[in-house]
Amino acid sequence: MISTVQPILLKKYIKTVIEDVTFGVKKKECFGLLGPNSVGKLIILNIISSNFPQTTGNVHFNGIDSYKSKEIISYCPQENYIKYFKVDEHKNKPVKNLSGGVKHKLCILLTICASPNQIILDEPTAGIDPVIRLFVWDMIKEVKENNKSSIILTTYLIEEAQELCDCLV
Repeated sequence: MISTVQPILLKKYIKTVIEDVTFGVKKKECFGLLGPNSVGKLIILNIISSNFPQTTGNVHFNGIDSYKSKEIISYCPQENYIKYFKVDEHKNKPVKNLSGGVKHKLCILLTICASPNQIILDEPTAGIDPVIRLFVWDMIKEVKENNKSSIILTTYLIEEAQELCDCLV
């Protein structure tokens, strides 16, 4: 498995926020955390990406503790992805002048460049129009296949989960 999450627990003050979450994600697999807003999907992503410390449990990527895996340096050839994601005509524009859809594509592009073996996406199509949503779905599928990346994503859209995910919680 490329990543494993072993029984994690997060306590904030006295309240238990996340309890006994365990799963594994294989190479080229899209693992989905499906559920309505405010059920803890983002908290789990923050624990996985080491942005939020868990109270107990372990998170590993390729056998490396998630806190240590942040130190792994990866390289992303700029031009290949810029053309692939069809944002090359915007490469010299200030980000503040770009449309929401282009900003969304760039955000996913930067995520892919920063973590080519493990991609973590929080509601990748939230708030974007249906045309861009389908484009993002295609990007995710293509990256998963061509880059042998595993993907963990959150969504509240059942259709999106069915379209993209190999495994759901």
